[in-house]
Amino acid sequence: FRDYTGLVLEGGEENDKVSAKVLMANYLNGIGAIGESLRFYADLTSVNPRFALMAASLSAKLRDVEQTKAFARKAEKYFSELVSVRAGNVDARLGLAQSLVFAGREEEAARLLNDGMRIEKNAKLSVGLGTVLLIWANRLAVEEPVTSLLKRMQILDTATRVSPQDIV
Repeated sequence: FRDYTGLVLEGGEENDKVSAKVLMANYLNGIGAIGESLRFYADLTSVNPRFALMAASLSAKLRDVEQTKAFARKAEKYFSELVSVRAGNVDARLGLAQSLVFAGREEEAARLLNDGMRIEKNAKLSVGLGTVLLIWANRLAVEEPVTSLLKRMQILDTATRVSPQDIV
């Protein structure tokens, strides 16, 4: 597989090279070679900034906070433009919410998904919102374990109401 992909990367057409990079990045991620996979996704962000979301995810797995935030900003810009063109674009809204979470802005991500649910009731938005709320509550538990208790209880209560079957 690596030999074939390497051949395409060396001499193939540009579209074939992009496809080969995506395949290689996915393969490397699948076998747990996160750093190697990240190099491919980082390169792919120059071709299509939607890949910045996956690069942010991999950077987060490697615990590289600054790189995670840099990729999150790039993904945020891309998905923000898509949402501004079509507010009902569920996948773009979810991508933007993920970008915001990687940037440590869970409250903003929750509002964004709530706004999307006002436009259209959608199970993906509901699950996404529940997930964002759990991540937010977990972050508060780490950063402010004592002072955030009431806030975390409110967030978790909301999470069980918006996505009860997916939270428990």
